[in-house]
Parts: sequence; structure tokens; C-alpha cells
Amino acid sequence: ESQALRSLTRLSRTVNEQMNLPHRSNQPFVGNSAFAHKGGIHVAAVLKNEDSYQHIDPTLVGNQRRVLISELSGRGNIMSKVEEFGML
Repeated sequence: ESQALRSLTRLSRTVNEQMNLPHRSNQPFVGNSAFAHKGGIHVAAVLKNEDSYQHIDPTLVGNQRRVLISELSGRGNIMSKVEEFGML
């Protein structure tokens, strides 16, 4: 696990900022949506086994997993947010 690889997301955002470009959330590995999950069954699988829908651990490239709430959300999405905000 290279420290340089862990800085990839930060580097991408810094380059975009310096070039006066928006950071695109759909960029692979470094975008905000690269490791975002919102479908109920999809989230349930990721919460049980991260490797089921994530090709790598997001922290390896300085990113993070995000669980979203939407019309597709299930109980796992809600419970994940409850835990994230320390409400449980």
C-alpha cells in the first residue's frame, strides 16, 4: 500500500483546483460517487461484504465509501446513516 496511492484523491482535487476545473463526482477512484451506494439490496450486500460491490478499498486511493438515501433505499441505508450520525 503506497502512500502516494493514498494521496490520489487529494492530488486529483488539488490539480482540478489549480486548473480552475470542477471536481467531477463521477471520476473513477477519486470522484465523490466512485464508492457511493444507494440501492437497498446493493447497500445490504456492501454492508455484509465490502468486496461484493467495491473493486478496491476506497481508503487505498484516499477516498471513502458513502451510503446514500434515495427512493431506492432500504433498511440498511437508513441504519447506516443512523450509525454514521451516532444516533444509535
